[in-house]
Amino acid sequence: MLEDLQVNIIGLLEQRVEQAVALINQLKQERTALENQIDQLQKELQQRDKTVRDLESRNSQLMQVESSFQNLQEQHKRQKQAVEEEKIEIRKRVESVIAVLDGLPLQSPQSASTQVKDFLTADEVDAINASRPAGGLPEGTELPILNQPPSTKTSSSDVEGNS
Repeated sequence: MLEDLQVNIIGLLEQRVEQAVALINQLKQERTALENQIDQLQKELQQRDKTVRDLESRNSQLMQVESSFQNLQEQHKRQKQAVEEEKIEIRKRVESVIAVLDGLPLQSPQSASTQVKDFLTADEVDAINASRPAGGLPEGTELPILNQPPSTKTSSSDVEGNS
């Protein structure tokens, strides 16, 4: 009986050892699976971190582009406004020149050009003459430049009258 009891105890111990070995092997497999899962999750996390960094970088670039675009829009707006103001100023000057010319009696071109000379600078006259369409105006309609005598062109009636 003692021997049977010893055999039973040894059998139970063997059974327990086998169960412990099986449990250890199972735990090793689970640990390996968990380590693999951790590695996979770390790789995914690294990939997502890289994606986030790339998106943040792209967002930063887009913000810079947007800022540059807004600056360019503001600059364009200011330039457009300056051009409009310049147009208005030129229009006012041209209107006042026309008003002066309209108020003059029909005289020789020299006296009319003297009135214009007193009113405009050479740069302004050049700008007005340059803005006129080429070949679309009759001869002698160019504005004279300050401190420069008007050209003395003879018309066909002057030539006929002198002969």
